[in-house]
Amino acid sequence: RTMAELQKELRITTDIKYAVYSPQRFPPGDAWLTGSLADVALAAMSISTPTSKIDDCVDIMKSNIGEIGAIIEKSSKNTKKDIASLLRQKENTQTWKIAGLVLANAFIFHDRISGNRDIKTLSRLLVLDTIPVTSLVSEWNKILTINYYAIFEVAKNIITSVDKQRADAIIKRLLNMTKKITNMGLTTSTDVYGSLIQHMLTDRSTLASFYTRPSSAELLVGLILSTKNDLDLHEKKLADIRVGDFACGTGTLLTTLYRRIAFLFESADKHNDMSKIHSKMMRDAIYGLDVLPSAVHLTVSALAQMYADELFDDTHIVKMPFGSKDGAFYIGSLDLINDQTTLDIAGTLVTATRERRIQHQDLPKFDIIVMNPPFTTNTKSNADRIAMFSFFDTHRKVQNAMRDKQKELFKNTCGDGFAGEATHFIAIAHAKLKPGGVIGLVLPSTIAWGSSWLKCRKLLADYYENITIVSISANRPSKLSFSFSTGMGEILLIAKKRNLNDVDHLKTKSPTAKFVCLRQRPETQLTAMEVANVISKTSDACTIQDPVYRHTPLLLGNTNIGTVMDCPLDLQWWWLVNISDPHLAQFSYKLARGVIHVPGSMTETKIPMMQPGDVFGVSHRMIYSSSKNSPPPFQVCPLDAASIHPLIKNNDKNVQKTILIHPDKMAIPKKKCDANTY
Repeated sequence: RTMAELQKELRITTDIKYAVYSPQRFPPGDAWLTGSLADVALAAMSISTPTSKIDDCVDIMKSNIGEIGAIIEKSSKNTKKDIASLLRQKENTQTWKIAGLVLANAFIFHDRISGNRDIKTLSRLLVLDTIPVTSLVSEWNKILTINYYAIFEVAKNIITSVDKQRADAIIKRLLNMTKKITNMGLTTSTDVYGSLIQHMLTDRSTLASFYTRPSSAELLVGLILSTKNDLDLHEKKLADIRVGDFACGTGTLLTTLYRRIAFLFESADKHNDMSKIHSKMMRDAIYGLDVLPSAVHLTVSALAQMYADELFDDTHIVKMPFGSKDGAFYIGSLDLINDQTTLDIAGTLVTATRERRIQHQDLPKFDIIVMNPPFTTNTKSNADRIAMFSFFDTHRKVQNAMRDKQKELFKNTCGDGFAGEATHFIAIAHAKLKPGGVIGLVLPSTIAWGSSWLKCRKLLADYYENITIVSISANRPSKLSFSFSTGMGEILLIAKKRNLNDVDHLKTKSPTAKFVCLRQRPETQLTAMEVANVISKTSDACTIQDPVYRHTPLLLGNTNIGTVMDCPLDLQWWWLVNISDPHLAQFSYKLARGVIHVPGSMTETKIPMMQPGDVFGVSHRMIYSSSKNSPPPFQVCPLDAASIHPLIKNNDKNVQKTILIHPDKMAIPKKKCDANTY
């Protein structure tokens, strides 16, 4: 065969066997990964920056940012007030660390772009062992006339706010940090900021919004792009794509998605060069919104660092208004639920050379929406605050007005305050997504069974197809999440919106989804990429309705990393979330439908199944519960042989180990209880 024939065959083949050394072999042993030439290239790209180096870099930055924060904390009251005002944060330790992060980001970025467009290197600015503040500010002003407002404007204002002695001490630490990181070759790594920001923004838990792990972002993005497999990768068409994150945080999901799209674009044709259209992508294709000013600035910074030498003008990275202004009430990205084609709110747009207020901004329908939205619920509210709207010390009266606005805007959607703010973001994603577009969301596992999530499950069943739901089976809540520090179970949801003409027809069918349950969360980006690859290639999986107990194993090399099973999107319950034993899910699914089928048996036995309320005429929650207005209809007594209403009241893991569980109490109906009351 000729070289041209071999090259053509290599481009189309999908069964190349490969392994990766970084330095250990992956997969371990003598197993091999299988994929296309693009898969091999993607794996090589993922190990270009070892995880150990990223961890070392994070430690260096954390240490120096902590020291800078401590220096700022010892500044005068007026200085701290000015810095807190610049960052639009409270005067506290977290804010001083954010200031340190902004300064660290500016130094690293300065080091990267120096030498171009007459920008002096940090070493050229040195006088003895430091850089005079006046020299640094002069050089940053020169950079600001070129580009990079989000990176340098706030940093410049912070360093000029502190007195000379403290500014010199801060600059010395930043120089030392930058030198170490530059020597490690990590100035272009976005992963550093994703790890750092979680340590910086301790108050972020007020919004119950936690940052996505870089490895989880790779897994989610890989599954999104395997579902949205019709992107036009022509140079003149790619910038027509619209991708959005309405709770963008520091941009981990957006930058991961952009980096992967760039990889696909450049892999499609050797002449394709993303740097040539970077400015257009920044201006037209990428939308990121958040209520935190510092997060929005860091998102622009992370995106800019993708192609640091390429200038851009406008962006669609917006700080959303939150609270009250000029008599109007704003609820952040939740204002987007209105069916508008423009962003008609008083937001703040971060551009290349400035930050400007906006009133009208184009708001298209999106091809891809990726989010890890806040999870805050109304159940966390109290007399002093409404959890969803208490951020930024919002006055309680303003919180009440914001809550009323939210209720009015979302009254005909799947948004539910008891389920949490994530349901409102699902409603927004649905409203803003094109038919044929794909959503990729990080959500709490309670979407699978919570009664207040029912409208979300119905929305997905009615309007979406090619649905993949990924969860983790682990014995500790901290191991069940895809985000940093949530301490709760999470899922990844990937779904394609049906074309409008198909919806009415497809509503009559029983929708199904591919449920993936991993044994553990992928901890590296390489593992996450390969897991996404294996999931995407798994088709014709076993179904939960199969008459024989079986499942489809998910194999990475020779290692079983989880299970895949197709299952109907039951509106009441998604059966295969956080399940380590799929056979248990199959048994439960059959049992709920009145069938007992013991694994290993060839026969099924029909058995009538009903809730206690169907027998007693009251809700099963009311059998022995009590409230002021609704006394329990039963008296719970010790069990005896003559019991007509036996029940299981207590959990005992030492006894309750089988499907057949013996009762431990009995219920005696009270004579004067009216079942209709319940």
